[in-house]
Amino acid sequence: MSVMVFTKKIVLFLPLFGLFFLPSTAVAAGDSVLQLSPFLIEREAKRGEILTESIIITNGSAAEKQLMVSLQDFLPGDGQGGVEFLPQGKSASQATTLAPWVTITRQPEFLLLPNQSTKMIFTVQVPQEAESGAHLGGLVFTLTDNLPVLGQTEIRQQSAALLIYDVGRSFERGVIQKFNLATLGGQSESLNFISSFSNTGSSSLKPKGEIIIKNIFGYEIGRTPVNRDALTVLPGTARTFISRLNGSF
Repeated sequence: MSVMVFTKKIVLFLPLFGLFFLPSTAVAAGDSVLQLSPFLIEREAKRGEILTESIIITNGSAAEKQLMVSLQDFLPGDGQGGVEFLPQGKSASQATTLAPWVTITRQPEFLLLPNQSTKMIFTVQVPQEAESGAHLGGLVFTLTDNLPVLGQTEIRQQSAALLIYDVGRSFERGVIQKFNLATLGGQSESLNFISSFSNTGSSSLKPKGEIIIKNIFGYEIGRTPVNRDALTVLPGTARTFISRLNGSF
């Protein structure tokens, strides 16, 4: 638990551990044309274990679409939950690779009518020699027009389902790098708490807690959640969370 005191007795309570394996982060499509359920799969896995998973893919458009699927490793991207997919066929290091472990056991339908859904089933086989820590991969789905018009630019919708598997005895550790307080819109009664959490361990974490504000007499006058949606912080990355509190202080 971290406690930070400000001039108006603002106390920060952030329990950092015990909530690491709650659901989530996602890479979603820019619109609702391509819908995935779930868009994130997170598991604790043992060496030698085989896990069976499934994803529902929906063509949310009003047109017939072709579906393409690729399996790729990814690396942590920016500090806001972004990821960087490696080119198809290129694996990450043995410390984080996941794509080679995946086998598709039931292919989805590759021609989807408007609003049609299809199911894909796959297994993840964790090697006996797998390194401890978070292994990162994704299934990248692409929808294209079934009958593109000659001379017109083909429009593609793309989305990815992220796969995060924590293997073995992972090292779990994280710290709050920064904590700032600012006003919103220049109004002193609106507070903006900015917390930057760094994951310095080897597994994915989900720091979550509350900021509790007390007056000089010790009475609580407000509170606001930190990372309400339990967003994931990948190993070796930092992520910024903004907690807003409106009121008269």
